[in-house]
Parts: sequence; C-alpha cells; structure tokens
Amino acid sequence: MSKFALISASLFLMSRFAFLQPDPVVIQFVEAQPIWEHMVWDTSYYDIGAPQPDINKYTVVNPYKSFRFNDDLFVLSICQNHRLERFGYVLERLDIATGHVIWQNFNTYFNGGVQDFYKELYLRPDGNLEMIGVKRHGPYTEMFPGAWDLGARPSNYIRKVFDYNTGELLEAVAGQESFHTFLPHSPVFYPVVFDTSYLAINVSGAYLEDSTLTLGYFFNLLDKHHSLDSNITASSVLYETADTFTYFSFGQPVYTHKINDSTIMGLLIKDKLHPEITKAQMIWIDVRDPGNVKVLKRLNIDEYLAPERKFLYFKFHHIKDLVFINQPYYNPLLQKNVTYLTCLNTDGALVHYFPVCQDDGYSYVDIFPFYVTDTFVYYAAFPSRKGGFGGDILKLDRGSDDFEYISSLTSAVPDEDFTRQLEVVKMYDDGIFILGAYTKKNGPVQNTAVKFYAFRAEDLGIDLSTSVVEKPSPMKVQTWPNPSTGIVNLGWGERFSGIAFVHDILGRTVGKYVIHDADRFEITLAENAPGMYFITLFDKHHEVRYAGKVAFYP
Repeated sequence: MSKFALISASLFLMSRFAFLQPDPVVIQFVEAQPIWEHMVWDTSYYDIGAPQPDINKYTVVNPYKSFRFNDDLFVLSICQNHRLERFGYVLERLDIATGHVIWQNFNTYFNGGVQDFYKELYLRPDGNLEMIGVKRHGPYTEMFPGAWDLGARPSNYIRKVFDYNTGELLEAVAGQESFHTFLPHSPVFYPVVFDTSYLAINVSGAYLEDSTLTLGYFFNLLDKHHSLDSNITASSVLYETADTFTYFSFGQPVYTHKINDSTIMGLLIKDKLHPEITKAQMIWIDVRDPGNVKVLKRLNIDEYLAPERKFLYFKFHHIKDLVFINQPYYNPLLQKNVTYLTCLNTDGALVHYFPVCQDDGYSYVDIFPFYVTDTFVYYAAFPSRKGGFGGDILKLDRGSDDFEYISSLTSAVPDEDFTRQLEVVKMYDDGIFILGAYTKKNGPVQNTAVKFYAFRAEDLGIDLSTSVVEKPSPMKVQTWPNPSTGIVNLGWGERFSGIAFVHDILGRTVGKYVIHDADRFEITLAENAPGMYFITLFDKHHEVRYAGKVAFYP
C-alpha cells in the first residue's frame, strides 16, 4: 500500500471515529439555569462492532434512579449494548450542592462486566451502601437471540455492598438459580434483616381451586447467600376473579411499593393486551411474617386505567402517602396522544382521576409527580405548552380538579432535547430539583448523552414556603444500663432511621452510628475514658428526635 493510501486510510478511520463519538450536547435553557450538571458515560467503552453513528460511550448508558442520603446524591445508570440488552451499571456519589463526583463504581458489558441489573440502593445499619438486583440469565446467542431476555433460563438475585466513603466494593453475593420468570429484570425484593434474609416477590400464573387460570404474587425468603431459603415455603397472593385469564396476562413487571415497615401495596393487571377485558386490582399485603403473608384488602381499579395495549411507559409511583398511576395512550376522540393520571392515597381512597391531563385546553403526553405535601402535589408535564423541547411545572391542590400552571423549562435551541427518556424527576425539601435523562441533538447523528441537572426550586417558580411541614415529635428513648460499664442499649418502641452521635463533655464526637429501620440500637463506650456522655438522635431530615446523657464507669 502506498504512503498516500496509508494516510488516506488513517484519515478515514480518524474521521469515522470522530463521527462515532460526537461531543455531547450542552443544553441552553430558556427560563432557568442549572446550579450544576453532570454527564455520565461508560468509561470502559470500546467499539462494539459495525460502525453505528448513534452508538458510542455516551449512548450506551441509560439514566435509571437517584437516591439521596443527607448531602450526598447517588445516581444509578444502567448500561446496554447495541442489542438493547442491559449489562451492568454506573453508580456515582455526587455532592448534591455542587455536582462534584466523589467516587464512581461501575461494572459494565464493555469491561467484562456480568449481566446484572440493579434496582435499589439502601443505607445499611453499618453505614455502608447495599445495592440489590437480579442477574440476567444468558448469555446472548446467535441461535436464540431472544432467549436472554425472555425468561428462557433461571436467574439469580444479587447484591453488592460498597464502602460509603470510598465506593470500594466490600462484598458481592449471588444466589443460585433463585427464580425463573418471563421477565428476568422484573422481580423485586426487600431486606428483612441485612446480611441475613430478604423477601423476594415475583408475578406468575396460577390456578384457583376451580381450575381457573389466574395471576398472583409469589413470595420467597432468601437466605444470607441470596439463595432460596429451603426451610420456608413460598407464599402466594392471587388475583381473585371469576374471569378466565389468558396467557397475555403474564408479561407484566412486578408493580409493588413498600408503604410502611409491614405492608406492601401491589398492582396486578389482567390482560392489558386486550383492552375490552382488562382488569386491575390493587392489593394490600401484610409481610411481617414472610412465610405467611396475608391480604389486608383488595380494590378493583380497572376503570381508572386507560385502554393502552402494552406496559411500555406504564408508571406506578409512590411518594409519601400517595400512589400515582399514569401512561401515555392514543385518545381517539382528541385524535392524539395524551396521558391519564390516577392518584390514590395509601389507604386506597381516590384522590384524583384525570382521563386526560390538561390545563387551559392544553393536553400533555406524560406527567411525573415529584413533590408531595399534605395539601398539594407538584408535577412535571411534557411536552411544554411553549413548544420546542422541555416541560411545564404544574401544581395540583388535593381538593381541586384543576391544574395550576407554574412555569416552564425548555431548550433555547429547537433541535436540542433534554427530556428524552426522562427517568429521574425529584425535588427535596431544601428546594433542590433534580432531572436525569438523555440529552439529544437532532440531525444526521443522534448526539446523545446522559445528564443529571440540579435546579433551584425558586428559579422554576416553585414556592415551598406554602408547604406545611410538621416538626417531628420527640421520641421517648430508654437507655440501659445507666450508668454503663461499656455497652449502652437504646430503645424507642417505633421504627426509626437516622444517625446517633455520641459526644464527651468537651463536645468532641466520640461515636457516630447509622440506624436503619430499627426500634432499638446498641452503642459502645468501652474504649472511652470514664465520665458523662451525651447521645443525640437525628432523623433522615436532620431533625433532632432525642437528646440525652449516660454515665460510663467501667
């Protein structure tokens, strides 16, 4: 090959590589500017085959969830390959005030990562982080390309434990053939006792006593190895109906929310592929005894679901004491896509039902609840009435049937979209508003990237001063023994999550303990000098719930 040919080939490859990896979009906002923005990408990415302009290190990441603990914001993004198969995650700890990345932990398809899909993040009693999920069965094969994603093989429940301060992986646990389901990313599970037992929930078909085919929740207890506990048999809660189910009922995800320490609120939907016979039942389930779950009550809500033929974009949210259900659908009367909204409280009472979400005659295609108080709810609704890409902020009083338009947030450039595949919409009591979604620049190249944005509530016209935030009542805490010879027990008779600080008489911190969902706790003073010590309990909102003192005389 001639020198000219070599140069030409090199330039072609360089231009091709540049074409494959365009610079991410920087959105120009109209109404407000973010206080920070953070971009996520797969740092271990490599070229995954034939040249595809819309596949690069930015596009193989999807926004998934965010979690906040005190002043830390954790953002979890999932990764996928060009076949849209989910492989691994990118977990990052950010300073919520600045967006600064404190640490990142990732395990993805492009650095030899396992086929895992993580669903939740918890703050453990020892102060570290625990991420739980499911291991997708596989691998992908050329002979059976759909088998990896359609429940053809058993899968495992998995979890990882990370050091809170550094992000270092401390432990990885995977069960052995924990479950077998049609949708391998669907099952959910909750810690019963960290490192000891976990309650796993799946949806599957079953038969009633009269041989009628039905649908139900199946509950299993996992042991410390995340395998099925052979000592406890599976419990089940079935959809009670006289109607025969078809096999098209069983392709639904597991819709559940843990509404308090003992109760799970679940939604089972029958035959969503056939709107004329679609039915839906909300079920409240007592899970205090995982081996003997009990139905507290049922509520049929099929009249409050839109006649959409698929589960795609179906949303089931739980914020404080409210549960929200919505989904875009085509409305034949309006001859366009709209969204409905059903809102219940956690007791099952209907708070709102809108067959079409609209305000001043303008209808929306999607809506996200992001802030709930005792008297009103804030929503982000899309697309914006102002045109272009973006959305509107709406307020809805609980006693009203009319949305109140508050403001908009839109892009100044017509072909730049910051709300594509929007997954994270949250606002906190201190007025920090978080968005997490794909950004996209239209054109011959889909120039996309995952970005998280932080805005101030007041910059978006959101007034939190009208929120009625009741101060939590002091807890009645017993301490024993007092005086202590080294170990001090604290008990308060209710479930509590927060932080316990121990100070000496000079005000120095000699102990800090993370408490997660417990009604008692134990601290040690054995390594300290004899004397008087002060104990303060803060809840997760930084409010003082108890202040007391204990004497230590070894």
